[in-house]
Amino acid sequence: MTVSTASFNEAGILAYNDGNYAEAFQQFAAAAAAGDPAGQHLLASLYYQGHGVTQDVPKAVELFTAAAQAGFPPSLANLALMYASGDGVAQDMAQSLAYGRQAAEAGSAQSVKNRDQLLEILTPSQQQAARALAAEYAAQYGTDPH
Repeated sequence: MTVSTASFNEAGILAYNDGNYAEAFQQFAAAAAAGDPAGQHLLASLYYQGHGVTQDVPKAVELFTAAAQAGFPPSLANLALMYASGDGVAQDMAQSLAYGRQAAEAGSAQSVKNRDQLLEILTPSQQQAARALAAEYAAQYGTDPH
């Protein structure tokens, strides 16, 4: 993350906390346009919630996915939950576990709990498919966005 994208994100968070969603959108959009995973994640959150923009869950999924491909743990965790419940995406438990594993391996404590709960309900073949996806994603994208 460059100093400029960090500044955009910080300004966006301050604006968001003040209820100025339009300003938060502008700041997060600038960071996201620069390819910053945190900016992509924060902008996705605005689209998901409809704060400062018209709610657009498919756009949120697109941005969460871009940040996840950079290994950004919060986006990995969000996608894991979205795929588990079919929220904005087709429900896919193997995909959910793949994202959840990456988030857990990146240090997300909640994702460790979520992953363990998924492992209890998935069939062995779903677990195997999820392990293969997680290994593929880790090899392709890594887990550290910086």
